[in-house]
Amino acid sequence: MCHALSDQHVLKITYQDAHGQIAQRELDPLSIDFNDHYFYLRAILYNVPEKANNIRNYRIDRIQQASLTSLPIDCDPDAIETSRSANINSLANMFGSINGTVEKIVFRCARRIIEPSLDKFPYAAKVYHEYDLTTPIYDARKQESFDFDQLAADEENVVIETHVANIQGALI
Repeated sequence: MCHALSDQHVLKITYQDAHGQIAQRELDPLSIDFNDHYFYLRAILYNVPEKANNIRNYRIDRIQQASLTSLPIDCDPDAIETSRSANINSLANMFGSINGTVEKIVFRCARRIIEPSLDKFPYAAKVYHEYDLTTPIYDARKQESFDFDQLAADEENVVIETHVANIQGALI
């Protein structure tokens, strides 16, 4: 996505919406934005008239596949610069460390906010009972669903372990 933004090329995505519907889209990417606890790809459908009225937001964690095409975007470059609200270099730092350092973070999470916490790390988190840090009750890399029934009724917290390329991005 960052390459599509910086090189101004069309991005082809497979996207699953909130209702589970899957669609293929070719997009002119404009920016990556953070709002209401999620990162969004702000984009316009490629080769569609009235570009200004067709700006859409795609939640990044719902993009199942993305590939850079060789097609140049067909938007007005001035409009792209005006609407681009995120700095490309900051995004590269946040999602992929410049020096390649990946850090493990472990934090305690209240049971009532497990789901929003896991939304931040959809592909790289493990969840443990607070009293047993040896065997995860959930591992995102196995692409299994999280069963809240596995938690004891009196358990208030769980422990989440994940790896991040930039600790500051994870804190945000």
